[in-house]
Amino acid sequence: MSAQAWLAHEKAISLSGDINFKSAMTLDHQVKLLLETHGGGHWTIDMAGVLSVNSVALSLLLSWMRDLRARDGELTLIAMPVELMDLARVCGVDEFLKTR
Repeated sequence: MSAQAWLAHEKAISLSGDINFKSAMTLDHQVKLLLETHGGGHWTIDMAGVLSVNSVALSLLLSWMRDLRARDGELTLIAMPVELMDLARVCGVDEFLKTR
């Protein structure tokens, strides 16, 4: 299942599907468009609907965080998949991810 992103409510994005190399470019475009259209500030990304991830998912999250921080914003991740948190830990970037 291809990954999708949509504005769930103000400053809150929901993701669903498989985040992988095949879906990365489209998903990145969708999320960046939402972030640019609705401005900086505090955002959440809910990953409860994500079915599978690989390393590209971590790369995308870090990229979105960097983009928001450049505009004095921040990102909190909700329902981050365990395998993605494990990958972040192995890569030494888990301390940069704000989750709940």
